[in-house]
Amino acid sequence: MGKKSKRIKKDKIIVKYTRNERNNIINNIKTKLIELGIGIYIEVQKLFIIMNIFIENGIDYINTINLIDCNKKLIVNLKNNKKYEIYVNIKELEL
Repeated sequence: MGKKSKRIKKDKIIVKYTRNERNNIINNIKTKLIELGIGIYIEVQKLFIIMNIFIENGIDYINTINLIDCNKKLIVNLKNNKKYEIYVNIKELEL
C-alpha cells in the first residue's frame, strides 16, 4: 500500500563496429561470394558497391536480393551495431 519505487531506465549504449572491423568482415563476405561463383551477377556487383559504402560510412542496409538465374536469394543484413551480426545468407528461391 506504499508508493512503488520507479525503475531507473538505463541509457542504451550502441557500440558500433570500427571501420577496420567492417572492412575485415565485408572482405570475408565478398571473397566467399566470389568463391561460390555468385559474384558474377549484376545484382551482386551492386551489392558490392553498397558494401563499400557501408565500410566507408557505416550506414545500415537490410534487404533481400533475388538471383533468378541461379534460383537463389541473398538475405543481406549490414548493421553497424556490435549487438547484431553482419551477414549475407544464401537460400533457395521459392517459386
